[in-house]
Amino acid sequence: MKIAVLGAGLMASAIVRRLCAAGHHVSVWNRTYAKAEALAGVGAVPQPTIAGAVDGAELVITMLSDDAAVDAAVVEAIPAAAPGIPFVDCTTVTPHGVEARAARVKAKGHPFLHCPVFASPDMVDRGEGVLLVGGAQGGYAHLAGVLHAIIVHHEYLGAAPGRAAVFKTLGNQINGCLTAAVAEAADCARALGVGDSDLAKTFEALGFGEHVLTRLQRIADGTWKPVSFPLTMFHKDLRIFVESARHAGVKVPVLVAALARAEAAVEAGLGELDASAVADPRVAQRL
Repeated sequence: MKIAVLGAGLMASAIVRRLCAAGHHVSVWNRTYAKAEALAGVGAVPQPTIAGAVDGAELVITMLSDDAAVDAAVVEAIPAAAPGIPFVDCTTVTPHGVEARAARVKAKGHPFLHCPVFASPDMVDRGEGVLLVGGAQGGYAHLAGVLHAIIVHHEYLGAAPGRAAVFKTLGNQINGCLTAAVAEAADCARALGVGDSDLAKTFEALGFGEHVLTRLQRIADGTWKPVSFPLTMFHKDLRIFVESARHAGVKVPVLVAALARAEAAVEAGLGELDASAVADPRVAQRL
């Protein structure tokens, strides 16, 4: 298939490499032409203009920085695209931005899918990670083979393109909070005389990845049934952790926010339920 890829950053370049390796004919544009030119070595054809990249393409893929960048590229790409050529946006963007963009593209007669990527560039190079897919099921079925050439594992999330952006946003939210929390833990560890390598080994032994999934499952259950870690104990532990950090002179805004949420849950009368009750809607109303 003849494919135009608009973007040549780290993720876009990985996508181009995967498509070229699968035998597709790829034209690539980037605002900084040198980045597109660097992909000639893997078989891509660099183009200095969006119109040049899109001309003759059977599929247009965008992987850029944000909503504004994708909107600008799509505005230029549509006049150069043959009638009915599908557009697939792999950029991490806002759900409302995706829906507005999808409406504009569809109004011009082009199918549209939003397919944000849950992976790092090196993972994409290996075909690993997850491709989230939002858009008409028929359009997805038509392009599934090409998209599998990029990443093997797909999660189809329904006909609304913005749903894929919602799930990418939620995943990034969890990842961002976990990263900030781990960073705070590292700050505290250093202040308390624990090295980063020892902290990493302990985290690995504790199996926090599985712990996160367990928490999400209990939250999804929605009953907040008492299990083995009631909210009152969770609140107590968080208070101790905050006091310990403050005693060591370490600022822990993520932990303080977690404590405030636990306190709100206790005040809402949920103290004897599982710690996952911090996700109860009544808690958010008190924050």
